[in-house]
Amino acid sequence: MVEYYPIEATESKQRAKWEILDTSIVRERKVRDILYESHGIYVFYNSQCKAIYVGKANRRNLWNEMNCVFNRERDAQVVWQVRHPTIWNNFMPAFEKARQIVKHKVYLHNIAHYFSAYSVEKDLIDNAEALLIRAFANDLTNLQMETIKLK
Repeated sequence: MVEYYPIEATESKQRAKWEILDTSIVRERKVRDILYESHGIYVFYNSQCKAIYVGKANRRNLWNEMNCVFNRERDAQVVWQVRHPTIWNNFMPAFEKARQIVKHKVYLHNIAHYFSAYSVEKDLIDNAEALLIRAFANDLTNLQMETIKLK
C-alpha cells in the first residue's frame, strides 16, 4: 500500500496522543482512509530508513494499530544521550565536570521517520509478521521473536 512514507507526527484532536499523519492535509487523509480499511503488517523506520519496529494489525485496522504502537511506552526503545549545558546555565567545561551519558526511554513518535504498510490476507498476517521480524531480527526494538505457524 505505502512504502517509506514520511511520518508527520501530529497531536491528536484531544491532544492526548500523537498520530502518524496530519490528516488535515488531503493526501494524508487519503492514506489514513486506506489504512483504516485494511489489515496487514507494517514497519517503522528511523531517519536513515533502518527498520526499527515491525507489527501486525489483524484485529484492529492498520491505522488504529499503528497509532497505538506509535504512542506505546516500551522498555526496548531507548537512546543514549548526553545533556549539554546551554550558555544561559552555569556552564562548566567538560574537563571540569564530565557529562554523563544517560539512557532515556523513547516512543516511536520520537524516533520513527517513515513507515511502510502492507495489506495481507488475514490467514497470513501472523506468518508475514514473523518472517519480517526474523529478517530484521538484530535491528528491531520488538521484544519477542514471533513464530511461524504451519497449518
